[in-house]
Amino acid sequence: MKICATCQRKYADSLQYCLEDGTVLSPLNDPQATLRSEAQPTQSPAEHSIAEEKSQRTIVIVVAIVAALLIGGLFYLLLRKTLAPTPPQSLTAAIRPGSPEWEKYSKLIARDDPEADEATRAIGDTVMTLHTTVRNFTGRTITGLEMSAAVLDHQDKAVKEQTVVIIPGQRNELEPNKTLYVPVTLEGFTDNDDRAKLKMEVTGFRLQ
Repeated sequence: MKICATCQRKYADSLQYCLEDGTVLSPLNDPQATLRSEAQPTQSPAEHSIAEEKSQRTIVIVVAIVAALLIGGLFYLLLRKTLAPTPPQSLTAAIRPGSPEWEKYSKLIARDDPEADEATRAIGDTVMTLHTTVRNFTGRTITGLEMSAAVLDHQDKAVKEQTVVIIPGQRNELEPNKTLYVPVTLEGFTDNDDRAKLKMEVTGFRLQ
């Protein structure tokens, strides 16, 4: 009989190598086989458990890093999209300053003094919603209304401003002697901004 010094499997004398690990077989009564067997390092269950824990911990760390990078990338894209300036809207075929109809009707589209609500978002900026009430005293139906909203500093310079088309949009038209609540949201304010005044005005309109 022969024995494998590595795995201690026994084989017939006709075999030269262990069928499991390829170790050269030794005679069963060869004391060197026993010595080689005793010299083989074995991994204790505790060491095996520690190795598995380290492997699992490494996987968790890698997954956490990848997730953090993905979330950071999405947050960055969202921040860029949010802070990107919105292009001004424009009302087509509108009556604007300089035309005779503007001089006649613009003062008959009355507006309350604007007010504002503000809130701080998770990304750190402040959002202000300016709002007013528009009253149609023109005697005609307003089928198009463009307005600008702005927050001014103490030098009357715009800190943030936006031009929006209110009609059509919020409503299709505003009949004579009717009112319309108009909110306009301005984004991207910081604590350092000099926000002294609010301004909302009509910049163009269409009448029927």
